[in-house]
Amino acid sequence: MGVQGFEAWVGISDDLEVSIFQPFVRFQEEGGINGFGPGLNIVKRAVNKLGGDIWFESNAQGGVTF
Repeated sequence: MGVQGFEAWVGISDDLEVSIFQPFVRFQEEGGINGFGPGLNIVKRAVNKLGGDIWFESNAQGGVTF
């Protein structure tokens, strides 16, 4: 089974890719949108416990596919 999601607002810059799934890492991207931190870490842990994996592909023009 696979699930795919797309976030169209902003992309993830190359320098942030290594820490995107770390807990309580807060990013400020274009447009002043701030993340809260624990969200993607919680998702990653839940998916891993179910035997799955999560990754993302960032689009240079903006948007991220998980």
